[in-house]
Amino acid sequence: MAESAQLPTGAVRPRPEGRSGGFTRHGAVRYTILVIPPPRLRALAVALALAACAAGPAAARDATPPAAPAAAAAHALRDAARGARAHGQGVFSFRFASPALADNVQGNPPEARGVVRLPAAVERCRAGAEDCWLVLYLPGFDGEPARAIELLAPRLAALERAGDAPPVVLVAVDGRTRLGGGFYVDSPASGRFAGTILDGILPALRTALDLELPPARTLVTGHSMGGFGALWLALQRPDEFSGAAAFNPAARLVPLAERLLGSVESARGAAALDPAELVRRPDPDRFRERLLAAMCAAFVPAPSRPGGFAVPFDPAARPHALAPQARAGLSRFDLGRPLEGALARGARALPRIVVTGGGRDRLIPPSDVQAVAEALSAARGPGRAVELSVRPDGDHGSQLADDFAAAIRSLAGRRR
Repeated sequence: MAESAQLPTGAVRPRPEGRSGGFTRHGAVRYTILVIPPPRLRALAVALALAACAAGPAAARDATPPAAPAAAAAHALRDAARGARAHGQGVFSFRFASPALADNVQGNPPEARGVVRLPAAVERCRAGAEDCWLVLYLPGFDGEPARAIELLAPRLAALERAGDAPPVVLVAVDGRTRLGGGFYVDSPASGRFAGTILDGILPALRTALDLELPPARTLVTGHSMGGFGALWLALQRPDEFSGAAAFNPAARLVPLAERLLGSVESARGAAALDPAELVRRPDPDRFRERLLAAMCAAFVPAPSRPGGFAVPFDPAARPHALAPQARAGLSRFDLGRPLEGALARGARALPRIVVTGGGRDRLIPPSDVQAVAEALSAARGPGRAVELSVRPDGDHGSQLADDFAAAIRSLAGRRR
């Protein structure tokens, strides 16, 4: 699921935010002081304490202003963009502290990270002579954003030079966890990735780069785990995107988990699977085991348990089979089943969707890709089918750059 390329990055850390309790405006902190007589002050303190106990920690988290994630992201992006502009760099990295990602039980990094690639025509876009597009790219399991940018940016530049695509701001978002990835959903076990992207990174990109990047010129794309993530985010907030592209999407979750379970059983034999130990010491060589564990942490979290998830099968049973609770949890997110409710409404509201696969993909077989495309098409209704492409000789990643370029031409390409 990881892209195979490499790009050196420079991390940019945000400056500390303004003091809590004040209002920041142009670098100044303005305070409002209330004078309360001592008896009333004691009564107020007691009332506030009782209210806090009744509300609990969840209410304290919910009390955080909605703009806070976007403000922190915008601060980091603005600083990183200014530094890149001053040095004539078209690619830069960003990172910022994210309470949403810190809120996990696995010890995953408490910061959001990503890499931005600016088009050669960025100054023309800032001057209003060109219309830039924004393309979010979500890497696959173990995927590094910098490597994704190095792989995809040359193809994007070629499209722009040929006039086959408008200038594109490409942003690769880091979705990695200790196990390998959080599937870009909100989970108490692995972190709130969806909220970080939709409420932090995305609005910040629209304010911090001095560019007009409206939803009508915004796409979300991704590969494998990121292909699921691209579809999931687009279905959650279809009004934020003009289209989505999922390459080899790991979105048929129940069949995928069943296949991974067979691989884990073959590899481990009678050895027990310890979630806590797996999180503490993830083995890079046990890709399928880590992938199955990451799916459980994302989709069937058990934050009170060591490691943040339960073993999804009965270790004593042979052959292993998904436990009913694990199957039910995965089914709620499985995009290859008939879509209902908010997911169906999201599919209908999203202007366009592209799904691609590979005929020789051994991790995400063409049948899974077909099922996802059919479920999305059924939810969208007559005449609004998903654009499906399966390359007969394609595998799980070697055709990624080609699929990405074709999707950009289809979803954002200029009409001649």
